[in-house]
Amino acid sequence: MRRALLSLALAASLVMAVAAPVGAVSANIAPATQTHSHNVLSHWTGSWTGRANFDTLFWYGDGTGVEVVTANLNRAYSHLYSPCPGDPTNYFQLLEVYDNIGHGSSLYASSTSSTHENSGTPC
Repeated sequence: MRRALLSLALAASLVMAVAAPVGAVSANIAPATQTHSHNVLSHWTGSWTGRANFDTLFWYGDGTGVEVVTANLNRAYSHLYSPCPGDPTNYFQLLEVYDNIGHGSSLYASSTSSTHENSGTPC
């Protein structure tokens, strides 16, 4: 009886170990902040960890973004902001990463950055 209970407990722990995610996903945007003149490209590097493939979404903060499914652990992003004359504008970027297993909370990570764009012409 004792041996049967021990076998059952061992089998249950093996099932739990196989079902658990391999590791959490993490994400990072570099640089975290940047400032530059009107009509100058902003550049970032997004990087992440986890198990490939990744579903990555990079939001530029002006209503646009890009989605890429990749096995890579990083990607370069660039975007041109052209705020019209007036006050300088701040944009906030968001990188979202899901690993290949699904969209569970331990399989998702995000990172943010900000870009300060000086105003200018043309619009």
